Amino acid sequence: KRARQLGFVGKSAVHPGQIAIINRELSPTPSQIAYAKAIVTATTNPNSSIGVLNGRMIGPPLLKAAKNILLQEEENNV
Repeated sequence: KRARQLGFVGKSAVHPGQIAIINRELSPTPSQIAYAKAIVTATTNPNSSIGVLNGRMIGPPLLKAAKNILLQEEENNV
């Protein structure tokens, strides 16, 4: 849990028994995935990289973070 709080999204394991807990603790939560999808949807205007979600401006840094969350989720499901 501490590694996730520090921003880590991956970790090495020395024993196969560690894999499940690493995946559980470092994978995005369902609420993070849903919010990331909402951000991507809110910024799909091809003429702008800015969007609005729940009355808040969504810019390129948040869009990049959302795409990283969705990429991590996709990689975990492979």
